[in-house]
Amino acid sequence: MMPSIGVQLFWMIAVGLTIGFAGHYIYPDRGLGMGGSIFAATLGAIVMGLAAYYLSYDLPGMYSFLGSLSFLFITNVFMQEA
Repeated sequence: MMPSIGVQLFWMIAVGLTIGFAGHYIYPDRGLGMGGSIFAATLGAIVMGLAAYYLSYDLPGMYSFLGSLSFLFITNVFMQEA
């Protein structure tokens, strides 16, 4: 039995915020700033986690973790600050 969507959404947001905060310190001199890193990682966690939840995949939290890492990587590589 899957937990409720509220619990899943809370953990998706928590994973995204944590990965975004850590991602800012992984790419200190290049990439996005603190706000952009947190926003990109949280957006990726929510999008991928909700897609996994609604498709009834097992472990949507794992998919939100992978989604936040992939969104953060893509934004840091292709959308660098001027």
